[in-house]
Amino acid sequence: MTRLICPQEINPGCGYCSVPSTFGYVKSRNLDNILSEVKKLVDLGTQKIVLSAPDFLDYSRELLSKDEILTTPCFPVSNYEYIESLLSKLADFEVYFTIENIKACLFDDKVASIISKYVPDSTLHIGCDTADEVHAIEIGRPYGPSVVQKALRIAKKYSLKSNVYFIHGLPNQNAKTTQKTLKFLEENAKYVDKYTIYRFTPLPMSAFSDQPRAKPLNIDKYSKHIFDRIKAINTQKKAELIGKNEVAYVAESYFYNKNDFIAYPVVDGPLILIRNSKKYFKHKIEVEITDIVSDRLVEGKVIRCLD
Repeated sequence: MTRLICPQEINPGCGYCSVPSTFGYVKSRNLDNILSEVKKLVDLGTQKIVLSAPDFLDYSRELLSKDEILTTPCFPVSNYEYIESLLSKLADFEVYFTIENIKACLFDDKVASIISKYVPDSTLHIGCDTADEVHAIEIGRPYGPSVVQKALRIAKKYSLKSNVYFIHGLPNQNAKTTQKTLKFLEENAKYVDKYTIYRFTPLPMSAFSDQPRAKPLNIDKYSKHIFDRIKAINTQKKAELIGKNEVAYVAESYFYNKNDFIAYPVVDGPLILIRNSKKYFKHKIEVEITDIVSDRLVEGKVIRCLD
């Protein structure tokens, strides 16, 4: 607990994050325990499993620390041996795996080669939040946008996909931080499969718990600029999918029309709206992308049923 007490009374971690204060330092799960859970999920018929954590690359990294208590975000480096051991054993299961969250400062060529070997179609989710180096320091991030840029290029080199997170309405957001973020979005679009944007919300036990929540987009022009640019880029990314085929699972009815259904692609990608597709509910299908519904949803037609 003494590690969590700062003489300057600053809570640990990114200022907007409550994970370190709530859950403490990294505690990796036992490999056999993970494999046992995966086997049970596969036996139940699960087809897609997400390897999720505040940072997947923290897996067993605490073992490289002197007292096995990890409190620094970027040092030591990833535990390559344990990550490869985990992924190599998971690769024996005939289901699709994807990795959700990583810190860019731990992502290098060595770990990229391991991930691309065992989960080659994975989409890496990387936080950036602001593209202003000074702003990144002000909000407590362990690294700035230049580190994210490097990670994106490494991911592309190994044919891995990237989903990059941003947060609008952060404390100290202004014209300068906004302009730098807009520039980052455009310059790195070719390395990114999707941008995701969240609205800043002060979380209990975070350093920014006493800050006001981000203003609505119709009030905060800086947030709206970022939101609109991300929406435009994501929509363009969807347009590039038209004419391509995807394998997906028809999983739920569409909110606006119960005869239409939503299909979830096996490999990470946008949700797919299938018109008049009730007969395919719970089935695996091959679908051709035919249109864009929104920046989050595409439309497709069924080519064939695969089960």
